[in-house]
Amino acid sequence: MFCSFLFLPAPGSNIGKKYSKENSCFLELYFKMGGSYFLGPGFLWSGRRRGFRSATARAAGGLPRPVIAFAPRCALLSGLMNSPAISRELRCLTALIEARARLFDRLVQHAEAHLSATNADRRQFIDMLPLLRSEFCYQICQLFYLLDEHQINTAQKFERLLDRHNRDMTALLADPRRMLIQGLAGHRDRLERSLFSEGQKRKVIESIVGNQIRLDQSDIIKLMAPFMSPESCRKTVVALANGGLLQRVGRVQVLVYSKGDIEAYFREHLGMIADLLLSG
Repeated sequence: MFCSFLFLPAPGSNIGKKYSKENSCFLELYFKMGGSYFLGPGFLWSGRRRGFRSATARAAGGLPRPVIAFAPRCALLSGLMNSPAISRELRCLTALIEARARLFDRLVQHAEAHLSATNADRRQFIDMLPLLRSEFCYQICQLFYLLDEHQINTAQKFERLLDRHNRDMTALLADPRRMLIQGLAGHRDRLERSLFSEGQKRKVIESIVGNQIRLDQSDIIKLMAPFMSPESCRKTVVALANGGLLQRVGRVQVLVYSKGDIEAYFREHLGMIADLLLSG
């Protein structure tokens, strides 16, 4: 599935630049899953090496130690990473599964701690668990990670992203074969509604405070249109906000933003994949 914010124009970029292990791993996996089919000319991966901890986590002394307690595991994979006879393909599969489980564990633990601190009804935590472990949640975490990794935190950069999104969605709408292959043939209206008008772009850009991107739910729904329905996106954003993973501000117009925890967890997830693959 094509992701507009994976690739942004990088004039003067050096294609031989060093990428972080997280970005190198992510990019390689993306291409192997068909991403190269959609890569336009003049768009380069814009990675940089950074630690996975957010400012919030650093202030608190770092992220909590990983506890793999919630995610289900396949018995066929148990202990395989330590086997000298494991194939590279099976090592890759195990790394993907274990790292994804770690990401979901992080999100669940964060939400549980946040709700416990606010004395919320335990039922609220139980009800949000399926969403926190969903593919929808993974895609939204990926969005915030990529915004952070590309440092898309200024009006100029975000306007360029929205223009690229509009071009990509317009090209997709003009390609029935591609829409069919991506399972979007029956969702043309959704893709058409994902286009940002000039007024909507101005609204998004005007919501940027300092270097902090603040998005309306409708903005996230537009960016996530190729991946999920508006309702699935809305419910997932609400679950992340209720779990303290996204912040909400405003009354008339409610905007959401990340303090860095989602990006930190997703970066750790990618780093774990890279480490497990490189350890073989």
